Amino acid sequence: DVEVIHPVEICQTLMGPGAVRCLVIGDKDCMTALLDYADGRRATICFDTGCHGMKYTAVVNTKEDRRMVFANSAFFPRMIDSAISFFKGGVIPVDAQSTLDAMRIHDGLLKAVQAPGSWIDL
Repeated sequence: DVEVIHPVEICQTLMGPGAVRCLVIGDKDCMTALLDYADGRRATICFDTGCHGMKYTAVVNTKEDRRMVFANSAFFPRMIDSAISFFKGGVIPVDAQSTLDAMRIHDGLLKAVQAPGSWIDL
């Protein structure tokens, strides 16, 4: 089984909505996914199950800068704090549409794993 939801959630948070298709190359142990957005943006997510504790590392490239988000960065503790707050009756940290978009991308990537090299409409 391929774990894709956490990197997809990171991508969704950073990129926002609008992904329209995806493509996967590689296999379930080491794969790269491309997401095309309706407005011409593109996201790349690399999955590597052999990365020794760094499963949820993200590289973010923008026109202004390039930065990496590591599993030990402040991103993840803040994400955990938001989840704890939610379970204690706090505010939902993401809107419902963002969650639905992440699940749509997740489902598309699972289909794309079965058809490497083929674009899958989301």
